[in-house]
Amino acid sequence: MRPTRRRLLDAAEKLVRTTGLSGATTKALAREANCSEAMLYKHFESKDALLVCLLRERLPALLSAAYGDPAHDVADVQGTEQSCRHLVHRTMRFYETALPLLCPLLADPALLAAYSADPLRRSNGTPEEPLTAVISALERWRAAGRIRSDADLETAATSLVGACFQRFFLRHCGFGEETRDQEEFAAALARALARSLA
Repeated sequence: MRPTRRRLLDAAEKLVRTTGLSGATTKALAREANCSEAMLYKHFESKDALLVCLLRERLPALLSAAYGDPAHDVADVQGTEQSCRHLVHRTMRFYETALPLLCPLLADPALLAAYSADPLRRSNGTPEEPLTAVISALERWRAAGRIRSDADLETAATSLVGACFQRFFLRHCGFGEETRDQEEFAAALARALARSLA
């Protein structure tokens, strides 16, 4: 059997993803982790502490799964538009998996304050990391001579990350109909970014 702490983190991730923050009560968390509420409080001082730990420990794996090996970017000899499409797909992958865990931060000011005050969060990955990962990829492309030396990398990266976040935030919240499928969205965004970088 997995250690209790791990079972509690797994339970928190499952419940937040499937029932949202309101369904992740201490009773439900303990039941899902197959332990008592007292055991939950032995490992975490509060539900918020458990959720902060969940974000701190699980976001890095989601970032790594989405952005993978940075050396791949420079070795990639595809054109700028195709490389931009690859970055769009990576960013969409991150938000598709991370947004259900990040949305509770927006819904609960106390949880957001606890997460913001966590001294370990910066060393373990934060919601700002997709922007950092995209800027880093663009900097590697520029160093390799693949894009213009005077290209505005921060604006390009912010446009890419913001568009992907918006798409998945609206989908996650159930607002509006998607006007284009994922491939069409990725292609259009990559085309616009490639024009700004070439």
